[in-house]
Amino acid sequence: RSIAIAFDRKDEPRGALVYAVKGYGSHGKEDEWGTMRIREKHWLSHEARSALFNFLHMHDDQIMKIKTPVHPNEIDYHYWFTNVNPPTIEARLWVYMVRLVDVEKSVEGISAASDGEITIKVKDAHCPWNNQSYRLVGDSGSLKAEALGNADSSIKMSIGGLSALVFGAMWPVDLKPLGLCTGLDSKSMKLLTSWFPREPPSMIEDF
Repeated sequence: RSIAIAFDRKDEPRGALVYAVKGYGSHGKEDEWGTMRIREKHWLSHEARSALFNFLHMHDDQIMKIKTPVHPNEIDYHYWFTNVNPPTIEARLWVYMVRLVDVEKSVEGISAASDGEITIKVKDAHCPWNNQSYRLVGDSGSLKAEALGNADSSIKMSIGGLSALVFGAMWPVDLKPLGLCTGLDSKSMKLLTSWFPREPPSMIEDF
């Protein structure tokens, strides 16, 4: 793999591509010859994006095809291309897995849309240090997490349920039917919903 980095006028990195090339300079009929595969792409400005795409364009005499993942929520990808070479977009479904390894450190500092406090007892079969109660406090726009040891709580949640909330994979109301949480009342449900809105998962690593 190779990395291309776009710098601004102050020599600060503003974008990067992680890519690999197969059959560089080959122009046969084989599907994979002369193909550049972009594994990751990141930019902090339109200028950085343009610089990275210009880098790709400079390889047009050696590369026949460029393949890049496009997240479903990217709203400007149609500006990347011209009518000369219309893109082919292929939808593929990947299965992703995620979990919190350290509850306190993972939750601390997350943006909180509303102030409030809730105590949750977490059950984790594989990371015993997570097996305890936590006080989560939303204050001044961010979450604070405090480990409470064996303190009891009416709200009990599996590590899978909490992970799903933190990463936006589920609404709090989804947890009870799946056996991932018990004890949520309407007040705690509303608070958790404001803290952990549903977000389309976006990961660059597949399993």
